[in-house]
Amino acid sequence: MNTLEQAEIDLLRSKGFEFTTTFFGKEKVWRTKKMSLSRLLDLSNVYVKIEVNEDILDSGTMKEFITENYNSVRKNAKKAAYAIAISVSDSSIVRFFLAKHFLRSLDNQELNEIAQKLFKQADYQNFMHSITLMNGSRITKPQVI
Repeated sequence: MNTLEQAEIDLLRSKGFEFTTTFFGKEKVWRTKKMSLSRLLDLSNVYVKIEVNEDILDSGTMKEFITENYNSVRKNAKKAAYAIAISVSDSSIVRFFLAKHFLRSLDNQELNEIAQKLFKQADYQNFMHSITLMNGSRITKPQVI
């Protein structure tokens, strides 16, 4: 089996993925942890706070587009770094320091790759299916008294 196919299977089976940064002068390999419900909740709390004005990005002038790019970085870089820290650590104190490290270490391309893999690993669609099944399909509705 191809190594890329195996990496995709491992990602979808919640085995996580790896990425590297230079940590105190040495290459450090980080592995994302299993996407438990509490980790999904923590990530979702960060994701809903991310602010991007898509109207300006789609139809604004070049000046507005560039300004929105700068504002997006200013508003969201720390949030993105913290989301990555959530994916590799369980401790909130460690997450704080890791977020600062990732903010200084990762570039745009690495952030994009990690964000796409995190979204696949989180598998929000599976969560929604599970919640729907737990709700259950009611055949009859109780009558209001």
